[in-house]
Amino acid sequence: KLAMLQRQGKPTYAQQAAGDVQDNTSIAGLPFAAPDYDRVHLQTCSVPSSTTPLGGLLSERSQKTPQALADGNPVCAVLDAYLDNIMANVPQLALCLREKGLIQSVKLLETEDIPSSLMLRSTLETSDTFSISKIDTVADGKPLFSPQIMDMNATSLLRFLKSNCTRNNSTYLLQREAGHSDIQLYDISSISAQRQRKWIWWLAMMSYRFALRLRHLSINEAESSARQRAFRSRQRSLLQNALNLLDDLTDMGGSANETLCAAVRENLAETFLVGTGNVFDDQRNDPVDIDRPVTTSSPPYANVSVDALNKAQDHLQLGIKKLLPFFESTRKKMERSKDFQNDSSIKVSDGNSSSSDDDSVTGEALSLELQSISLQLFSLHHKLINVSLRLAEHHLSNYYSSSAMQALRTSARTIAGAISILRHRESSQETHLRLSLRYQFTWLWEHCGHFARSFAADELWRERGHACGDDIISVLRDVENIVTVDTDLFNPGDWFNFVLSDAPITDDTGGLVSLHEISSIVEKEFATTISEVQKATKVLDQQKTIQREKRRVLVSACVSYSRAIGIFEEIIRIEDADKSTKDTSFAQDSSSSNEFLSLLRQRLGDSCNEIGKILLQELRHLISSKKDIPTAEIMLHSAQFWFDEGLTAFESCRDLRNLALLRCNLCQCWKIRANTGFISSNEEPSASHAENCLQTAADHLQKAHEALGEREVDPVTWDMVSQELAATFLVLGVRRRQSALGGGSSPVFAQALRLS
Repeated sequence: KLAMLQRQGKPTYAQQAAGDVQDNTSIAGLPFAAPDYDRVHLQTCSVPSSTTPLGGLLSERSQKTPQALADGNPVCAVLDAYLDNIMANVPQLALCLREKGLIQSVKLLETEDIPSSLMLRSTLETSDTFSISKIDTVADGKPLFSPQIMDMNATSLLRFLKSNCTRNNSTYLLQREAGHSDIQLYDISSISAQRQRKWIWWLAMMSYRFALRLRHLSINEAESSARQRAFRSRQRSLLQNALNLLDDLTDMGGSANETLCAAVRENLAETFLVGTGNVFDDQRNDPVDIDRPVTTSSPPYANVSVDALNKAQDHLQLGIKKLLPFFESTRKKMERSKDFQNDSSIKVSDGNSSSSDDDSVTGEALSLELQSISLQLFSLHHKLINVSLRLAEHHLSNYYSSSAMQALRTSARTIAGAISILRHRESSQETHLRLSLRYQFTWLWEHCGHFARSFAADELWRERGHACGDDIISVLRDVENIVTVDTDLFNPGDWFNFVLSDAPITDDTGGLVSLHEISSIVEKEFATTISEVQKATKVLDQQKTIQREKRRVLVSACVSYSRAIGIFEEIIRIEDADKSTKDTSFAQDSSSSNEFLSLLRQRLGDSCNEIGKILLQELRHLISSKKDIPTAEIMLHSAQFWFDEGLTAFESCRDLRNLALLRCNLCQCWKIRANTGFISSNEEPSASHAENCLQTAADHLQKAHEALGEREVDPVTWDMVSQELAATFLVLGVRRRQSALGGGSSPVFAQALRLS
């Protein structure tokens, strides 16, 4: 219909606006060659030909200034400026006029005056001195084009595109040939089905570039949440389209494009992790949980849903799977190149050195390529570690034992892979990367300790999580084994030796307390044979299953927390010793670091205290049954060791209440020692042994009072310590009275013991 009207000589909007038809004929009464686009859907849209500017006719008295001639068609310049202001909703245009590189004048034009005033001689005049002036509207100035007609044509064109460009992830080509008034629309996405690798590559790169541009809109806080979600959805579809096209290109025999595919996967993962910053994002706005406080030293992505974390994890794993073989092959090429250069340097050649220069250039290119690939691969590993740790935290809070175990193992494997990647990088200015790995290693062991401690304290892990103590210990052992692979390749001075270092509590006990030797019987101070230790361990193994698993899991929790504390203390030392090279984006203020360290020490002290209480309970059972007294003595020594470890941890984090309660438990140990007559290796038997033990017990309680300071700090704990101290002084007083009288003290002493 449109073509028929044009052949009949019907006017266009532009011809009517130029006055080519009679003035007494209204536009509404003419059958224009532009149909109603609300009802008619065309494949070809007609606009004025190239001899007529888009939207109207070129004014006959257009100013042929030197500036305009130099810049080309003035109508295009005016139209560009006008459309920019309209699309951006800008009320004014600032026109900066330059001469010889210097701005001579600045003119301000209203947006509606751009078609009529932009190309006037008075507007482009630069002879005056520098000034900033506003251009007044010229009454008789004819516009270079009609904004109303331009708006009609643009609206028609946009409606045409909206009606026909309906396929997602497609690419269209809009074309108008010179001298023709028809605009042709082509769907060039179908070209990919013709097995042309060049077009597939162009379409893939176009989708990828548009997706990168959309990323800025998806994270723009000025946009509404609905628009941000729409932008992210569009970005994901573009990235997925690019990935599919790259896969098609590989199937056609083209290059695998490993780095590009990995970059697309990483960007796809980031669309699900949007809303987070660097790896040390402050999460203080989150609700604080007693068992898992949120600090600045916790993994990022706290505000990301579990479904988004799982999808991001899948994309990151696929990116690593794609890029890792390419990294290994490039590394092997680099090693062969180095070996070849070393062999060539040994040989004596009297020819020219062009071949050797080519070899050096090739080796340098491989080195640069390897460095870039390794950095990209490390970025994928780094994000995957954070995502896996955040998933592990979620699973731990919901009793998903199997998922939590899988997340911890994935984190350990990824950390081992990241360390392996950094080992092959030759750059020494990567302190922040190595520091970030130490943080992630600390978080990993903190999660392991929390898993074990939570299992020992909460029966729901058996009811809902369907897990047992051996499962927890097996996971922790797997984590330790995964991150300590390739030990033969490690040198004592390597920066990554922190993954091999034992926990401080393992070093203190000579290896008795470790994940592979989970023993709560500790003998490092008293002269005890191995057989006696094994006998005491056998007695503990006869406990009921739940009690035995609780004790073993608590020991593994202590090892995990102790290892996390040792690594984090090393991080603090590194940051304090080398603040000049510390990256500020990874910097931690001292308050947040101390908060996290205190948290770890508090958890360690709590676990040690629970182990000591279990041993103390078993000790009372042995004493009441009056059998196996040597085993009871070893058990008392071990309980005191665990209480001392907890005491050290609570003193370091200044947990006054737990510090006072733990001294009460130590007081009970010394009372039992006074009652049973157990003597330590550095003590000589004497008649005053019981009095000395009771005095030591009273000293612990007095120190508990000193730690609390005053009763108002914690009235309940203060009264508990006071009652225990009063009972201890009563027993000590009775003992000393009987010693002073020189009479039999057994009946009175037994009666006094019942008071406590």
